[in-house]
Amino acid sequence: MKNDNNQKRLKDLEKRRQKGIRLHEKDYTCYRIAKELGISNALA
Repeated sequence: MKNDNNQKRLKDLEKRRQKGIRLHEKDYTCYRIAKELGISNALA
């Protein structure tokens, strides 16, 4: 029983981590595009 709970918690953590990574990548991509357009100062 305890092991099942641990597995579930690990899965949840992994899901949250994946979501965080995806969000971070999206932000980074937006920032890079903006930088290439020369408006990085507006974001900084």
